[in-house]
Amino acid sequence: MLNTVVVANMKCRAMVRNVPEDVATGKRQGYIVARVDRGVMWYYGCYETDVRVATVADELGNGAVLNNITEVEG
Repeated sequence: MLNTVVVANMKCRAMVRNVPEDVATGKRQGYIVARVDRGVMWYYGCYETDVRVATVADELGNGAVLNNITEVEG
């Protein structure tokens, strides 16, 4: 059973470290799970369905779900 509760969808900017190039450039699309460690977000994985991404983020315990990469810093 998922413990995750969706409170709101909101637009925001987030810096996620270690995103693979195919995800960052949009060649692979989907929802991103980022692991949050001491206020820093690290790429954990990219998943195609909202159910799978919610399950992974919940199992991780400190995961954030992101979508729509629009800007990449190089």
